Amino acid sequence: MIRRFLFMLALAAILTSRLCAGEKPARSPDVIYKTLQKILSDDKDADENTRALQRLKAYRYLAEVPYEDLTLDPEYNKACQAGAKLCEMIGMLEHTPKNPGLPEEEFKLAYKGTSRSNLGQGYRSLVKNVDGWMDDSDPNNIKWLGHRRWCINPFMQKTGFGRSGVYSAMYTFDQGRTKVPKFDFVCFPAKGYMPIEFFGAKYAWSVSLNPNKYKTPGKDYVPKLYRADETGAKEGEPLSLNYQAVNTQGFGIPNCIIFRPEKLSMAPGARYLVELEGIQPLAGKPVTLRYGVEFISSK
Repeated sequence: MIRRFLFMLALAAILTSRLCAGEKPARSPDVIYKTLQKILSDDKDADENTRALQRLKAYRYLAEVPYEDLTLDPEYNKACQAGAKLCEMIGMLEHTPKNPGLPEEEFKLAYKGTSRSNLGQGYRSLVKNVDGWMDDSDPNNIKWLGHRRWCINPFMQKTGFGRSGVYSAMYTFDQGRTKVPKFDFVCFPAKGYMPIEFFGAKYAWSVSLNPNKYKTPGKDYVPKLYRADETGAKEGEPLSLNYQAVNTQGFGIPNCIIFRPEKLSMAPGARYLVELEGIQPLAGKPVTLRYGVEFISSK
């Protein structure tokens, strides 16, 4: 208990030592799991889209982006359902498919669903597909992590889902949120305490810098990830990475630093320190951004 208390204090100190004032202290494990339990309330009458929305809200809560008022839009649901059916019809995932012979209005709706959404294949549950979009670390997607970045885009106000067989869609192009809390970056795994139930040892790590505060890092930028002790201090040399990249495409927030450690222990209590040296604000001298992560479990 004393070590955990020390690490909580250290996490808060690391997080509040950055540039933005008024940073919230690290949330306790009890608060995190109680909030997740509330978000993922077991409503037996909830439909599949509602359960997918709950799962998405849980990830957004962990990433500290707006989640409570995220809603399903009926028109987005219709477009995503039509898009998923279209993918099933052509037997593949395609954001910009050709019309396979559908009536024009029906095709337009389906095309809206494919071209403005995360698409998924191989899952018979939208909830599992949300998990897959947040993983996003397969060889085809790790270079962008686009699905994940859309899922935790702070500007999203509404979304929609659709599934047909093993094909799924989630509407991502909504940018309707007018009041977005101030932030330096959006990261995953989340800073502070991170439940292992929502991450995997082979997942990529991502840090999307707020482009209104920071310039884009160079394409060869190398972040550093250290093991940390109970005080939050780094231990030893940086962990070896088996992947690193900077992606500037507009998947939610454009400036995304992507990296994955060669080996990662996710045992409850495993602690890490992310260190981003030489990050260039829009004005002023380069800074170092740091934050701690400790993996936890409800079991």
